[in-house]
Amino acid sequence: MGVPAELAERMSMAEQHEYLRARFSRRTMIRGGAVTLGAVAGGVFVPGAVAQAAVPSQASATYASTSTASTVDGALVSPFGRHLAFGNDPSTEVTVSWQVPTNVKKPFVRIGAHPWDLSRKIEAEVRTLYTPAGVGASGDHTQYYLHAKLTHLRPGRTYYYGVGHAGFDPAEAHLLGTLGTFTTAPDHKKPFTFTAFGDEGVGYHGLANNSLLLGQNPAFHLHAGDICYADPAGAGKTADAGFDSRTWDQFLAQTESVAKSVPWMPAYGNHDMEAWYSPNGYGGEDARWNLPDNGPDKKNLPGVYSFVYGNTAVISLDANDVSFEIPANLGISGGTQTKWLEAQLKKYRAAHDIDFVVIFFHHCAYCTSTAHSSEGECATSGCRCSRSTRWTWSSTATTTSTSAPTSSRTTRSSRSCRSAARRTRRPRVSST
Repeated sequence: MGVPAELAERMSMAEQHEYLRARFSRRTMIRGGAVTLGAVAGGVFVPGAVAQAAVPSQASATYASTSTASTVDGALVSPFGRHLAFGNDPSTEVTVSWQVPTNVKKPFVRIGAHPWDLSRKIEAEVRTLYTPAGVGASGDHTQYYLHAKLTHLRPGRTYYYGVGHAGFDPAEAHLLGTLGTFTTAPDHKKPFTFTAFGDEGVGYHGLANNSLLLGQNPAFHLHAGDICYADPAGAGKTADAGFDSRTWDQFLAQTESVAKSVPWMPAYGNHDMEAWYSPNGYGGEDARWNLPDNGPDKKNLPGVYSFVYGNTAVISLDANDVSFEIPANLGISGGTQTKWLEAQLKKYRAAHDIDFVVIFFHHCAYCTSTAHSSEGECATSGCRCSRSTRWTWSSTATTTSTSAPTSSRTTRSSRSCRSAARRTRRPRVSST
């Protein structure tokens, strides 16, 4: 009943004490899962497991089975925070994600071509994220994220879907109002609109932005990092003050009006590195999102990926890998991200069916602002180099340039890009 020998060898006395306290606490025994404070190599999320944030005295997080976790009557639990994401192929793959406030049994997605025909039922995966006491303002808080990846869909098709679990079936007449829709990417060139911004946060301006997004009727939305500011310090360290994991609950509820029907594709900024969950800071993000896994290093760079929508290729990058000002993840890819990007650009430039390439990430490519202007000592020396933080840069090949405005807590405006009919091999660049 004590600390396993293989763990005790790697733990200090304080860590062993915390291990025993967490394992045999009333809350943990009720939840039915053993909490282990061991070492983890990276931020890969284990399906059907608990990701636990490390308290400041611990080095990392690990995972434990929750197959025996207690549940309440499913009829009393309502899903919230629905958000969609494309898979590697947006014309045939979409992931439906959502939250529930407590553990549920047999979560699923129903899907069909009509709201009255939702006969296809797909089992969902549960990813449980636990933040113990001692981590920020939201200690002893458990979040349940659910994901169902839909494959073999038809290109350019609109589908109806509903999320549920034992006791809550969206196909029942009184729950039809909870249904959502999404449309897969076409398999040919076709005009479309997408939207993009960064630094949204939670609040009035975020809600206003979402209303603007719906008015654009975008095919997808790009969020260029600093997503909700659950970690307001943004240094990517366990010493960051003010972290509140519950901010994510607010954010996903805030964006649901858009994200339940428009794939919401994020890149990660410095405020998205939450060091308590994994060494790379992305353990929490792995629980919340299910993004394309075709990047160069899914373990260390889960926010690096690409997808093709019609005649447009989109690439998401992780600027934390090259940030000298906020160096928590500086060099985490060992250069693989840059090599991968070069290969992707070469591939898309050579492809005859790709007319435009859009690249988005969090930090500014070029910036002369006095705040986050340039990296490290450059900011005080007046140097205007191209290495900076807290920016959003996007390259577009459209007649309408796109920028992602930023603010300390919220984004106050958004713009859309329309895929143009002309062909170009040198996309225009807009930066803020």
